Amino acid sequence: RALVEKVLAASPPNIPVLGFWYSGPDPGLNEYDGVGLAGEYGKITVVSDWASNLSLLGGVPVDFAPLAAAQRQRRAASVHELEPDKVYIGFNVVESGDAPSYLQTRQTEIWADPARGRVPIGWGMGLGAIELMPPVAAHLLETATPNDHWFAAISGAGYVHPYRRFMTRTPDPEAAWAGYLELTESLMRRAGFSELGLYTDSWKPYDRKVMDPVTLRFAEGVPAAELLMPGMGRDGDMAAADGTYTLGGRDVMVAHILTRWPVDYAKLDRETLIARLVDEIRERTPAARPAFMQVMALSWAYGPGEIADAIHILGPDYRALSLPEYRQLW
Repeated sequence: RALVEKVLAASPPNIPVLGFWYSGPDPGLNEYDGVGLAGEYGKITVVSDWASNLSLLGGVPVDFAPLAAAQRQRRAASVHELEPDKVYIGFNVVESGDAPSYLQTRQTEIWADPARGRVPIGWGMGLGAIELMPPVAAHLLETATPNDHWFAAISGAGYVHPYRRFMTRTPDPEAAWAGYLELTESLMRRAGFSELGLYTDSWKPYDRKVMDPVTLRFAEGVPAAELLMPGMGRDGDMAAADGTYTLGGRDVMVAHILTRWPVDYAKLDRETLIARLVDEIRERTPAARPAFMQVMALSWAYGPGEIADAIHILGPDYRALSLPEYRQLW
């Protein structure tokens, strides 16, 4: 740890840590500790283990302008009337966004699922992919169906824990924060993203008096972000009635994730996984209508087919929306 801190302190803020913090039986600095410690020194973890051919892919020029324009056009075309008796759900694959390498692995399997496009799903993309593998990012944007919506995850330009002493050990924390928000804004604009996921802190209680100043940094420092999604699963006992609000001078929408993923997902069969998701959605659904819920579908457990089956089981009272539709109707 002393060696790592010496290296982190000797290098400037807002540069990436490539690879990944090890998580195993003898972890040393594991994911949680490594990402958090690096962030204190202003370093951005860009998960690149498992990735292939980045030195080639990173050199392929891609014009993202038409792809960003297409994203904006799809958003503008999403016009729905509010049905006052419905429960509106945003299904989001949140945690995949910490790893550009994920796009070459699990995301490739998911993208081939014939059920993709049946229901609206929000897909997180780590913004580092735009630099490390622009053709891969472009391919995913180009081949998205009208029901596939990409957003920036998780916490901006890289995988960081912004609520955990982020930038506190940099020589000038305010300047480092400004640089990070500027970098996040630039990458989101290039890709045409208008939503941003935020990592909070492992399902702990969410104290708005403590957390709002950090959320406000993103609301005011990233103009591209029209919606912020805190949480990689429900924090504390966050309820739907408290989980959606606006913040800052631009009235940026903040919509918290209101479900958790099953920690034993690897041991569960498909039917049980779907039943778990359906049961928790019903349990967390508020009595008042219309209702709005942001739902996390763990990428390693739920693909398009499982999500489509879940909304079918929930029945006609529930309606899945893309993130732009969700924001508009709320």
